[in-house]
Amino acid sequence: MSNNQNPGETPEAGARAFSGEALCEFQHHEHGIRSIIKINAIAEIKEAELEAGTREERQREIATALKKPIRIFPHEGPPSSDTYLPLPRWFKHRTHCMALFPPQLDSELIVEDDTRFGRTDNDVRQLVEAIAELFKTNITAYLHCKLTHLRRAMWGEQVPSLLLFAILIGLRFKALDRLSTIAEIGIVVIAVSIWIVSSGFWFWRYRHEISDIYANYYLTALKSTGFKTSEFISGRLNSLSNRFEEYVGKIDSLLPRGEQIDSIDPNKRDSNYKNSKVFWWTQMLMWLPARVERIESLLRYKMALMSLAHAEADYHSFVAIRWMRFRHTLVPATFLIQALVALIHPWQATFSPFFVVMCLLQIVFAAAAIAYLAYIALLAYYKKEWNTPKYVFKEFLDTEQWFGSQKYNLSTRIPARVAKAFAEIDHKDKQIGKTLG
Repeated sequence: MSNNQNPGETPEAGARAFSGEALCEFQHHEHGIRSIIKINAIAEIKEAELEAGTREERQREIATALKKPIRIFPHEGPPSSDTYLPLPRWFKHRTHCMALFPPQLDSELIVEDDTRFGRTDNDVRQLVEAIAELFKTNITAYLHCKLTHLRRAMWGEQVPSLLLFAILIGLRFKALDRLSTIAEIGIVVIAVSIWIVSSGFWFWRYRHEISDIYANYYLTALKSTGFKTSEFISGRLNSLSNRFEEYVGKIDSLLPRGEQIDSIDPNKRDSNYKNSKVFWWTQMLMWLPARVERIESLLRYKMALMSLAHAEADYHSFVAIRWMRFRHTLVPATFLIQALVALIHPWQATFSPFFVVMCLLQIVFAAAAIAYLAYIALLAYYKKEWNTPKYVFKEFLDTEQWFGSQKYNLSTRIPARVAKAFAEIDHKDKQIGKTLG
């Protein structure tokens, strides 16, 4: 890392647009699913990198991050992104209610975060953006695969069922009178066998394909991405924690002997002490946890966006599956109603037992087709082993093991350094008093 480059900054970090290919190496699986297999950045942050450049430059960066006010109303002023509703500007001006929709909050917060922290830890930010983009791409590809195989399973039942219904109606209306009774029964048996074999085959393939795609491609990609991301972010957080402990040790080493400064003037401004080593080290005790908190906040924004993408994909899946089920159920439902009407109001003068049997067979197979379509549709949406967990990355990221901002114990560590310093002053003062006395 060069001296002009901030710690955790990648060469393309200054670019606002995210390019996952610049930071990560992806493995492209079948069915349009991708996973992160390598991160081209270094998680470790060394002390030399923290102190690269002049101290004045570093202190200016820290001051910008710690003194920048947090906007209570983040949507004030010109929006940095479009509103949630992609509508023409003239339409928003004419319809006041549409103009009230705010810009996307995550975009506003990221812009504000950029202003505070600049390009520090931008490799972590790009990685988090990469997994959010990857999750949305993968869940869309998986949903497409699921709907494609569901459609094939429905058509695999629908086509032979149409043949079966056509034969049953033909027999009912004596369209096949030239055949013998045994031949008619044989035709029905063959049609039923074709329907059972075709439905069974496509149902088996449907279950096998979806289970294979979910377990061997989709879930594997999420695991690989989650573990690689967790390894990198955990390494960065642990590295920042180690540097924090080093600066605590430096301050503690000065407590018995103190530090010589130019002058102690009560009227002197606090900023005039910034050349002091303790001043700089104490700043680092504030700056490093702030960086950790920034990483955690960024993850929170992106996890919320991923939850939103998951909810949208689930909603689209729900609507698409219900529509497919309704559309394909119309055919057997029509034949079911037609057979019931024929039994109640026969269309021919002779109401023979053969006619009744054909109507009953049509009712039975229509009901079976409706049940089959309902079952595979419910399976597609409700089967737990085929659905993405609500918090999909919670298990893979293993955030409980990370050294987060709460583990720095700042409420005790920094006040303890000050208390020890005053205790040392009091002790030295008493020693001097005894010596002089």
